Amino acid sequence: MPTNVKWIGTSCNAKLVELDEYVENIALKEMDKPVVFYIGAVSVGDPCMEIPELDDTVCISNYALSAACVCSKLTSAFESEWGVQ
Repeated sequence: MPTNVKWIGTSCNAKLVELDEYVENIALKEMDKPVVFYIGAVSVGDPCMEIPELDDTVCISNYALSAACVCSKLTSAFESEWGVQ
């Protein structure tokens, strides 16, 4: 992975965030460096425990989501933030 990135993990055990607001805050605060999301692909356990260098861990839904759904939601949130149509 690239150096000087903001590492963000996703976990159903983390603090719940409103994804569009969270992405907007990232875009404002982290404009000078890349952001990497660590998305676990397990149905039980906490995959974020495997990466100690995470800067933040968030939950984006009240429900358990598949990794594909999380990727889709993240992509849509960044597309919306950047004005991609």
